[in-house]
Amino acid sequence: MKKKEYIKPQMNVFKADMQAILADSGIETTIRLERASDADYKDEQVKTLWDREETKTIWAD
Repeated sequence: MKKKEYIKPQMNVFKADMQAILADSGIETTIRLERASDADYKDEQVKTLWDREETKTIWAD
């Protein structure tokens, strides 16, 4: 029986700055995009997304 080779799943996250918004819907509404502040990344803000509080992992589909 041939041994199967498995690939370990992994994810890389890169920080990117907003450079430009190229799409235009043609509707005259103002959309205001803001960069997330440091307060948005505090544990208190994101703890509802965690699978387990010990590991602080976030499940994604």
